[in-house]
Amino acid sequence: MAFATTMLHIHGQSAEAVEQALVSVFTGEGRVVAERLQGMYLPVLARLSDPNATAPYRYLILPAHATAPWITVIELGNRADGLEVAL
Repeated sequence: MAFATTMLHIHGQSAEAVEQALVSVFTGEGRVVAERLQGMYLPVLARLSDPNATAPYRYLILPAHATAPWITVIELGNRADGLEVAL
């Protein structure tokens, strides 16, 4: 299954703060926030890209090393309006 993919790099925020910002944006757009997956990159990515999953929008937060200055977010699917500004 093909997805539109965007990578965002958020500077100076924790993974928890990024996740909370994503929830706020989705709530404002009337999107349902569903399953939270954690684990190794490839198994989680496989579940996110499952064509049988019902969510039209998925994202993957890649927690950074403790000394890294940014968190990476990979968006898969329909873009959320103003997401990069909110984050």
